[in-house]
Amino acid sequence: MRFTRVQAIILVAVLHVFLPVVLVTWYFIAPYRSMIDWASTTLVLASYVLFIYLTGTWAFASYYLRYALLLVSATAVLRTLPQLTGYLLVDRFAESFWIRDGLLTAASVGLLTVSVNALRARFFEQQKVSLSFPLNHGVFSVFEGGNGRRSSLINYHYSSAVHSRSGVNNSMKYAVDVTMLSRRHLPSTA
Repeated sequence: MRFTRVQAIILVAVLHVFLPVVLVTWYFIAPYRSMIDWASTTLVLASYVLFIYLTGTWAFASYYLRYALLLVSATAVLRTLPQLTGYLLVDRFAESFWIRDGLLTAASVGLLTVSVNALRARFFEQQKVSLSFPLNHGVFSVFEGGNGRRSSLINYHYSSAVHSRSGVNNSMKYAVDVTMLSRRHLPSTA
């Protein structure tokens, strides 16, 4: 699926900024009726943060925003912990909350499954090849790279339909896209 530039910007903004802000805000204002209720809400927040941290398009959204997302989410969890004193483990009378907690847990399991595959995509079974990095000055990050067989969210080159149709996906399955994060360490040109 190809995106226009505007569609890509909107998608990145929604996934990296809007959705995390909504989740953290909801986390603060959610009416917790039991510790299980709080735990399922915490699980969905943590699983989304892990998912977007591992698979997010941070070269477009801001590489350092992912660390801010971790900090804000951890702060939200720590701020709600003192509110748990006096809560029952389970509120057996709140059927709607059981449904809500079940849906949140199911969403968390789905996000955690994708996240585990993203983590596994950072490892290869094949023999490693030692290469020297050709860009010596500046701060860089790998934007797309890794074992695309495990997760196309980490390296779309491996199985992308666009590349498969053109017949170049086999030659691109080990491709790596590198993004410069900072020009701070570049030598001055005088």
